[in-house]
Amino acid sequence: MLSLIKVKTKNLSIKQINKICKIKMQKWKFNFKSQKKFLLKNYNSEDIHQMVLIKDKVVGYNCLKFINNLNETIMIFDSLIVHKNYRKMGISSIILFSSINEILNKKKHCYLYS
Repeated sequence: MLSLIKVKTKNLSIKQINKICKIKMQKWKFNFKSQKKFLLKNYNSEDIHQMVLIKDKVVGYNCLKFINNLNETIMIFDSLIVHKNYRKMGISSIILFSSINEILNKKKHCYLYS
């Protein structure tokens, strides 16, 4: 069963943080400890983490970050990752459509970070 969950950084469980770090290791070749340290240091409490799950496994991930820029809060579309064994299944589309809806609902400018 495929499901999408959205969790703010402040509400992430240790288990969810660990799963995010593991999927991020597929894209960025840093070890688990480095991934976890980076996540805890660089994500704000209100940032939105979107995870696509199959059963209990994270197979897709994205973060919508909120940053203050010139007296305005903007959103950053950061880190779209799909597990290498689950590509070409429409998972990135699920994340993208969910992100677009979130951006429109928040009525913020959003920029792609790469």
